[in-house]
Amino acid sequence: MLVCGTDAVIIAAGQAKLLLLSADAGNSAKREAGRLGKQLVTLPYNKEELGRAAGKRSCAIAAVTDEDFAQGIVKALQMEVYG
Repeated sequence: MLVCGTDAVIIAAGQAKLLLLSADAGNSAKREAGRLGKQLVTLPYNKEELGRAAGKRSCAIAAVTDEDFAQGIVKALQMEVYG
């Protein structure tokens, strides 16, 4: 499952396997992501692109609560970066 937005991420933090931060996330989202102490990936995508992928208009911070989904995202990003 993927949850978007600071409040939703805080609520889901106990179950989060991975936090995703948009490239253009604001300072408050960055601080909150760091405070939660979970694995964090800053994406090469802006808020609108992350939001669109999550079915929202915009999303600066998201939490992935499914382990397999989180691993798949990390692998896909590695493939994108390292080919």
